[in-house]
Amino acid sequence: MKAAPVIFFAVLQELAEHYMRHFVAQARRETGLDIEETMSSSPPDVLEPTGLTQVGNISIQGIHRADIERDTAEAVQDYVMARYWTVWPECPTHHLGYHPALTDGTPQWECSSGGHRRSMLED
Repeated sequence: MKAAPVIFFAVLQELAEHYMRHFVAQARRETGLDIEETMSSSPPDVLEPTGLTQVGNISIQGIHRADIERDTAEAVQDYVMARYWTVWPECPTHHLGYHPALTDGTPQWECSSGGHRRSMLED
């Protein structure tokens, strides 16, 4: 299998880093915790033809911007839960965790109780 074009990998890495910083900052504001940024990447090669971009322990595999945003949000959410034992983000109405979802191609946080969502990129 041929390696993915380096330009694709660079765009994926740049978007994932942008979203990771956004979501970590958001989680810091909402939880009051000093959450560290955690991201690693390696370019495409013979063993990993698409390259590897990870936030925490989760690989970011999206191709489209919306998928990369959702994948990165989920990775930061997983990292916050695993590292800090904290539910983030939390629905203020139900006090349950939101989950990342794509609604008509738009990444959103969806309440675990169902029925309502919020934008992922709120400030």
